[in-house]
Amino acid sequence: MHKKFPKFIMQILAVVMAVSFVTTNFSVTTKVDAVTVSAMPEDYRGLYVENTSLFDGNHVKFRPVGVNTLFMYQDWGGVKSIPNIAKTKSNAVRIFWQDDSANVPLNVLDGAVSKAVAGKLIPIVGMWDATGKWDQIDVSVNYWLRADVVAMVKKYENYFILNIANEAGNVVDKTVWKNKYIEIIGKLRTAGYRVPLMIDAAGYGRDPSYILECGNEVANSDPLDNTMFSWHPWNSAQPRSLYTNTIVAAKDKNLCMIIGEFSQTSSDEAARFIDYQAIIEESNIYDTGWLVWSWCISPGTSGQYSHNIVNNFLYETPTTYGAIIIAEIAKVAVPASVFAGLNSPAPTATPTATPTATPTATPTATPTATPTARPTATHAVISVKLNKQSLVMTKGKSYKLIATITPLNASNKKAVWKSNNLKVFRVTTNGVLYAMQKGTAFVTVTTLDGKKTAKCKVTVK
Repeated sequence: MHKKFPKFIMQILAVVMAVSFVTTNFSVTTKVDAVTVSAMPEDYRGLYVENTSLFDGNHVKFRPVGVNTLFMYQDWGGVKSIPNIAKTKSNAVRIFWQDDSANVPLNVLDGAVSKAVAGKLIPIVGMWDATGKWDQIDVSVNYWLRADVVAMVKKYENYFILNIANEAGNVVDKTVWKNKYIEIIGKLRTAGYRVPLMIDAAGYGRDPSYILECGNEVANSDPLDNTMFSWHPWNSAQPRSLYTNTIVAAKDKNLCMIIGEFSQTSSDEAARFIDYQAIIEESNIYDTGWLVWSWCISPGTSGQYSHNIVNNFLYETPTTYGAIIIAEIAKVAVPASVFAGLNSPAPTATPTATPTATPTATPTATPTATPTARPTATHAVISVKLNKQSLVMTKGKSYKLIATITPLNASNKKAVWKSNNLKVFRVTTNGVLYAMQKGTAFVTVTTLDGKKTAKCKVTVK
């Protein structure tokens, strides 16, 4: 079980646990950084950060995979949105909220969070008041500090993630950013919050350097060691390596980071595309959570520049982009184990002495020889071929290419699919092509083992 200790005691315990005595010269060596002592209170049963990962109240790893939703004004209390999001098999939903109590009271958010939990979705609630506006961050923080808001979150403590402020600030001095979040963490913990605190990168969420350069100091300031980060890669036409390198860098720094927002097209650059499938693929490879933008930001609109996953909030009416997203979610999202029930806490009663029973002689069993395990053979990939070298498609239609890897018993048959022109067609992680607009482009499949490739020319009419 988790046990809350003052930090100086944690450090002493770490030293004691790592002390080794060298008998030849009676010297003592210590190693502190190899020991982790949990700071969480013993009675806490919610989500918590451990190194680069989240765990739920049953101590089972949890990777958030799902969508963002903006229902505050469009779908009162998420009555349509949240039950339909649950149908996608998402395991988390990030909820737009802001301080507008005169028009949208707290009970609306309470109802939405309740619907999320009923749908086995981990609710991640974020405050949008400071989006791109660093001078407004205290508006978001002060909302969280309201007694009625603290009480509402407490009701859902076993499931809740608190996203302090969506994309607070654009260009912010990194020292100012770091010190402000350290101050905010202290205020929120003093107010009684024990849930994970999620912090977005500045630069409208796009600049991961805030997380990578300041994240350790910010996270280490949390007396409960329960802080995580969120990066929003909204810039278009970025190389896959940006996503890979940022995710890996966060893990190398022992930071828990997810991809909190992204879409098929940039939010402020019309007709500029984002390789969202590369974001999904790299996140999956490196066991990183991801949340797509957005369930239904503009009801009734669709098309290649739309952020809508579905039309009119309904699971049954996905956009072309949304159909791809829903398929990707269904592949990898695993519900938090707490929705199947919380395990009982370990008892902490003082043990009583038990009389020692008189031992009974047990006959010694004749040992049975154990056969030596035969090592598993490894079969490297030699080549990959596609069932078509050229393909003609009609705009709006889909087609599944089939990749055949040689040898058939290859040990690692995983491969990555990529379109060299997302305006012409998109391709999913299992080779399904979606024709977007007229033109010609190429799809390439690359094996992870050996980097073997095959191409197909795709013409959309």
